[in-house]
Amino acid sequence: MLALLQIELIKTLKRRAFWVSLGLFLLFFIPIMAAAFGRGGNIMINDQKLMSIAVPQGWGLMLDLQGLDVASMARLFLPVMVCIFVGSEFVFKTSRQNIIDGLSREQFFLAKMVFVVFMAVVFFVIYLLLVITFGYIIVDKSEITGAIIRGVDLQMMGAFLVMLIGFGLIATLFGIASRNTGTAIGLFFFYSTVVEQIAPNLLRLKESLRPFADYFHYLPINIFREVVKPGRYDVDFIGAKLGKMSGQAATADLTTQTVWACAMLYIILLASASYLLLKKTDL
Repeated sequence: MLALLQIELIKTLKRRAFWVSLGLFLLFFIPIMAAAFGRGGNIMINDQKLMSIAVPQGWGLMLDLQGLDVASMARLFLPVMVCIFVGSEFVFKTSRQNIIDGLSREQFFLAKMVFVVFMAVVFFVIYLLLVITFGYIIVDKSEITGAIIRGVDLQMMGAFLVMLIGFGLIATLFGIASRNTGTAIGLFFFYSTVVEQIAPNLLRLKESLRPFADYFHYLPINIFREVVKPGRYDVDFIGAKLGKMSGQAATADLTTQTVWACAMLYIILLASASYLLLKKTDL
């Protein structure tokens, strides 16, 4: 397994696309956070404090703040990066070269799983650094109350890792299925946007089809988005209250246990589907 990690690190860290993508992520996200929380870690409206990103509340806010959070940005950048790297394995025939060099298809598949976990860890570390920077270092220390990290915060972190791995596996499946970088990215955004977001809204337009729209809550993208919502773990989470006002709260009919069970099942199914597809794919 260590050898597979070394292979993936060499492939990844030497690719300009990896550093450019991470650079764009940070270049896009950090200025937004600095503008929003630059005044002592507080969001101010008309010189009135709306909320503080101080820890421990900051752990949850950085995962669910109406799009102004790491989780939302990671759901955009991580799948694109995975599609680029997995799709390019087939475009540039490095997958075939790996097999020629001695890797079995099973080992090549495990290498892709290691890569997905590696990418998840990269974004998770970025999340930790951003929360520590904006929620602890630059924040007004009077805003910090209680423990820096609570039990519910660890649960949120675990959920964030599950979400990252889940989105990475979906992108991997599309990368193997299409064997093309651009097509994989297109398929991912078509599925995540049209199938899981737009389609249920269209079904709700017709009274007789509305019950079917509820089943879309159980599809992979929605499940992975649900599992990371901090309001499921912290009943006092301010973002959950904001979410209820804006219609972005956790889906009430999905219990946290159900969401976690579905997320684990989807991870197994997505990995299995990728493996079976890879076995039948012409490298």
